[in-house]
Amino acid sequence: MSAIYVMIHDTHSDFRTIRPYGRILHDGLTSYGLGGASEPCEGETSFESGDCRIIMGSIQNNAHAGVPATSCVVETDQHLAVCDAMIYNRKSFPGQDMLSDGELLVRTYEREGLSGLRSLSGDFAAVLIDKENGRIFLIRDHMGIRPLYIMQSKHYVTICTDYRPFFRLPENQITINEERLYEYLTMGIVASRTETLFANILKSEAGAVTRMTPNGKIIASDTYWTPGMRKVPEDKWDVQYEKIYAKLIRDAVRNRVDAVGGEAIGAEFSGGLDSGIIVSLLDEYAQENGHELPLLATWSPSEEEYPIREQRNEVIRDEREVIKKFCGDKGNSCIYRPRCDAEDPEVYLKNTERKDICEFDADIIMYTMKALSGRGIRTVFSGWGGDEAATMRFGPSGLLESGELRAFLHEASYAAGKNPKKYLGFIKRALTAVRDSHAPWDGRAVNGWQFNIAKDEYAHRILGKREKKYNYFGWNPVENLLTGGMESRTAIAAASGADMGMVYMFPMLDPLLIDYALNVPRRLYMRDGRRRLLPQKALEDIVPGYLTKFSGESNVEKLDTGRMDFYYEVAEETQSRTDEIILARLDRELFAEYVDFDAIERNLLRADNTVERNVLRSIMRTLYKMQLLLKECR
Repeated sequence: MSAIYVMIHDTHSDFRTIRPYGRILHDGLTSYGLGGASEPCEGETSFESGDCRIIMGSIQNNAHAGVPATSCVVETDQHLAVCDAMIYNRKSFPGQDMLSDGELLVRTYEREGLSGLRSLSGDFAAVLIDKENGRIFLIRDHMGIRPLYIMQSKHYVTICTDYRPFFRLPENQITINEERLYEYLTMGIVASRTETLFANILKSEAGAVTRMTPNGKIIASDTYWTPGMRKVPEDKWDVQYEKIYAKLIRDAVRNRVDAVGGEAIGAEFSGGLDSGIIVSLLDEYAQENGHELPLLATWSPSEEEYPIREQRNEVIRDEREVIKKFCGDKGNSCIYRPRCDAEDPEVYLKNTERKDICEFDADIIMYTMKALSGRGIRTVFSGWGGDEAATMRFGPSGLLESGELRAFLHEASYAAGKNPKKYLGFIKRALTAVRDSHAPWDGRAVNGWQFNIAKDEYAHRILGKREKKYNYFGWNPVENLLTGGMESRTAIAAASGADMGMVYMFPMLDPLLIDYALNVPRRLYMRDGRRRLLPQKALEDIVPGYLTKFSGESNVEKLDTGRMDFYYEVAEETQSRTDEIILARLDRELFAEYVDFDAIERNLLRADNTVERNVLRSIMRTLYKMQLLLKECR
């Protein structure tokens, strides 16, 4: 990844006074120049716009193979711009071969506006400043894979790839965002497209152009893409849907592999369907081109360190059985999560001392990146996003909600056999689920959590302000994608990846694939109790049947398998030793009006619910990361 930053100072200060602000941002972003195909270029420019003094800079790593390098600040007749961009469909823009990805992005927007951005396939973020009137335009890719944050303070506005440098700036005025913190304490996510856990740190909206005045005040965001907006023609035969789906996902992977030009590639592999599809396609493409197979990393401990348990009813209960068989059949090598790390509380505590962005728990991602980077991998492919958009693991209630009654009644008949009572019970449960999906979402209830750690007075104050609806993606996938929760994983992958000199690729978040997946009939995803059917059938020539069976039968992938047994036992070995230390390090005064620490301690001691304990631990880590960042302000 590259990094971009812009500082807009609204006073008549001399540039010599405010240039150190730019240096603080630059120094806080230098890790974003790691991992590129060449030495990073660093550039900065400063100029006046009305009463404002503006500093803008970039650290470019030119990671896109075969694409011309550019100056760090892009200048056209109309704009000055800084860009972090990787465009995958450059062939769709003939005659633009001599342009860098950033220049292609800027000139496409100048020439075609919002429709031009819609036609791009890529991960990008950019800040453009109109040279004539000083107007500012913030552009982010369709799914927000490349981050772009805005901090508004009394005398200046800062726009940056990463918000961690903001905490080092003088007079930053950063405080806790009470509404977003409440969401996190009760739902485990920050469900906003534009806000973060910090009150005056915003996100530029994904799939949109955010317009700002010359002094950095936000005017509006103009959306150029929302999930599913490109409709697809209806096909007579299901096999046609499968062929198009297969081509789209193959193209999504191939284009991203081509972008890094033959570099050694790594991939996350959980043993589930989404990561299995990505790895199978990477293997296929590597064999076609004579490249090495991708090196895989899994979050599970090895069989040698934690033996696979006996199978029950001849059903695969442990994802490591899938991983082992897959690697044996395909020839991939896989790195398992070291149990020795899990057993060492000092390793865990060291991870908690990282000043991370706070929207997602970075622990698992960091294990993956450390394992792969130590073996020379700089590009990691992930299956993240498949569940939410491209492979969609919804159940029969989704068929009912979408109006596909014939398919829904078929599933009811299949589930009931010849039992009328079961048939009516199936329909009743589905109707209840659809009704509940349109009610305001109580995160704790939906997740089955039996704890409440938000203080009552604080909760009543927040809930009294407003209520939002959050619908489970199985019944309303578009609403789920638009909550902002999808960006949590991509944001932490960008920040942690930069720290490790790595770039993450998310083929399942390709906008063409998402649009197609959201527009085809939902009956294609489920038949005879088998879920997530479309991707399985579309790629059955390369995706092993044992992988799809393991991933496709449970209501929520792997929830009713044995994975949780060993995964949480290993986590318990590590984290139970550090709970007391983390709790002792938390600044209770800082969070006094929001968090009931006695409730955390009570629930951590509950021995009957490991899942809840780990949710609480994740919340504790997030609070501690917030605390570390906020203390930089003081």
